[in-house]
Amino acid sequence: MKKFIFLFCIIVLMIYLVPIAKAGESEAEESTSIRILREKGIITDEEYEQAKKEIEAKQTFLDKIDVGYAKGKGFYLKTKDDKFSLTLGARLQVRYTFNNVDEGRDEERDDSQTFTIKRARLFLTGHAYEPWLKYKIQFDAAKDDVEMKDWYIDVAKYKYASLRLGQYKVPFGRQEITSSGEQQFVDRSEVSDEFTPSRDIGLSLFGTTQNDLFEYAIGIFNGQGQNAENKDNEMMYAARITFNPFGAYNQGEWGIGTKEAALDRPASPKLSLGANWYFTGDDIDINDDDKKEDVDINGLGADIDFQWCDFSFRSEYFWRNLEVSRKSLADDKSFGFYTQAGYFIIPQKLEAVARYGYLDPHFNISDQTDIKDLKKEHTLGLNYYFEKHNLKVQADYSYLTAQDIGGNDKQDNRFRVQFQIKF
Repeated sequence: MKKFIFLFCIIVLMIYLVPIAKAGESEAEESTSIRILREKGIITDEEYEQAKKEIEAKQTFLDKIDVGYAKGKGFYLKTKDDKFSLTLGARLQVRYTFNNVDEGRDEERDDSQTFTIKRARLFLTGHAYEPWLKYKIQFDAAKDDVEMKDWYIDVAKYKYASLRLGQYKVPFGRQEITSSGEQQFVDRSEVSDEFTPSRDIGLSLFGTTQNDLFEYAIGIFNGQGQNAENKDNEMMYAARITFNPFGAYNQGEWGIGTKEAALDRPASPKLSLGANWYFTGDDIDINDDDKKEDVDINGLGADIDFQWCDFSFRSEYFWRNLEVSRKSLADDKSFGFYTQAGYFIIPQKLEAVARYGYLDPHFNISDQTDIKDLKKEHTLGLNYYFEKHNLKVQADYSYLTAQDIGGNDKQDNRFRVQFQIKF
């Protein structure tokens, strides 16, 4: 039912936009027609002026509105006084995955292959009343029910200090705050997924210096994930800072250097260095025994993004500590990192990429025996960009290893192909 309502709203909005655009074109054609008639002497000057007034009367409303399309952003509707704007866009990812699993795993698993609609996003962006009072709404219809991903307002009058209120990505982890539609692999590294809080509801203060040398973001959140209220008195706190010594490039939703792949072919080196932190308290089933414990979570991360001509490089390091309030239980630490690089064999079209990831979800639990659950990722891929990230095909192969209880490596092979269109 939710999907039906969702699709109905899209259709109604498109039905509303198209006639406005066509009406504007029709009235422009009418103005041209009567001018030609006057020039040929078919109508008098008085008749021309009268017809012109009638057309202008019809244009009273339409003359205040611009309708059009911006590549990669969507169809827009905005007032000519720049008080209001609305842009409607969409993104679709269709994926094929083949998994060849290690027969030696303890659990029973079989090889598998499947087609999936990984993401089916509809997004609305714009501003209201003032150009600096911005908003974004984003839904995903890839699952059974339509899911709200983003819904926030930016008060961005000053570059050095802006406010964001609503549901959005916590400013932690460069790859996480890079849109899933602007990745140079089929999807993010498992390391990034493991450590980043992703979306939550909260309030942030963010900004950048005038020359884009430094960026910052600090925020307070529910700490319960997307579309969830806080159930206790504990909140999540997060902060991020980046240093961009060679100026701005690849500007994304959460700052500079948050789009992967050197599609713009920067003529000079571009570098962005980042560091972030978050803290939250939560009730977690830390021992998998259906008993929740009061846990304080500290997460730290550092990252680098570099691009020059056809080459790009990115790496992130994460560390997390779970401190359990009950003294009889051990604290838990985790760390991981990934490193990836890409190079355009055909500039702005064909790109070869490689990534290595290392994840230790539980290491040195208060000096007790290390849990054998180490994971590693080795991935190679090829991307072909028809219209940058707006229209592309990606393929990657991953050799994935994971330790069992005895510390033995079990190997999986994964092959993925994904098509993406954004408009």
